[in-house]
Amino acid sequence: MLAPLRSMEPTPVPLPAPLESYDVRVWRIDIDVKAEPAPGDLAVLSPQEAARLRGYRRGADRARFAAVRAALRRLLGAIVELAPQAVPLEADPLGKPILPPGIDGAPRFNVSHSGGIGLIAIATDPAIAAVGVDIEQCRPVEPLTLAASAFSADEQAMLCGCHPALRLDRFYALWTAREALTKAAGTGIADPRWQQVALQGSGDGRWRPHGPGAALPTAAGAWHPAQACEVASLPCQANAGDAPYRAALALFTGAADTSLCPDSLPQAGEGRNTVSALRAEALPAQALFAEALPAEGISAQALPMRTA
Repeated sequence: MLAPLRSMEPTPVPLPAPLESYDVRVWRIDIDVKAEPAPGDLAVLSPQEAARLRGYRRGADRARFAAVRAALRRLLGAIVELAPQAVPLEADPLGKPILPPGIDGAPRFNVSHSGGIGLIAIATDPAIAAVGVDIEQCRPVEPLTLAASAFSADEQAMLCGCHPALRLDRFYALWTAREALTKAAGTGIADPRWQQVALQGSGDGRWRPHGPGAALPTAAGAWHPAQACEVASLPCQANAGDAPYRAALALFTGAADTSLCPDSLPQAGEGRNTVSALRAEALPAQALFAEALPAEGISAQALPMRTA
């Protein structure tokens, strides 16, 4: 049996300059995926979380879930002034962890993990309506095949046209930005409406979304103004001997607006066959990826929203 590891302290992740004006923080948890969960982490899990943990067959999955969920409980507990084990975490219809609406000043938060790193994003800024974070370890995949399942036509063209030596890194940079954005929206990256949204990179690590009617899809069929969101790549240094990582953070400000919903666009859950005739705002392929952060995490199974 693998030896348990002591609980790892989360370390703050520096935010790109465009996000520094918001009251949002991101923490990194380094996880020993070869060790069993730390006793201190197990002690703060709820009975439901402990049951979920026992359901994981792979030790690495148990290590990641326990470390990130325990760290989330400690961080949230410090904000809402509750013991970690007393934080009343619930799950939304998609399984995403949330706090019940009755908690005064409840922060918005999201988590992600891949390989041996977990990320936790927590926003206490009242201007932030939702937050999404994603990290992926850059393992070898076929970028063009996966992009065809989730990216816009313009993004696919950009990947097709970039140098093969750069394609994998650019795929992961774009994937994590899209995944963070769709997690903030509460839909998941597999929602076919997101294939009508293209992300355009900039030199400061920020991504600018271009959606149909200048709006972005959210859960329950609502739409959000594209200009009322921030998406940026995050630095994520790999540990010695580890494959590189990519990560991103997304923020939604303000509330979704059902009046923005274009009548001709498919709603969540509708078939992909209605998507092919609908195109995002046209963008030059060479302009879609201009972000400046160096490479610092995907399989077909990752297409649905992960709710760690």
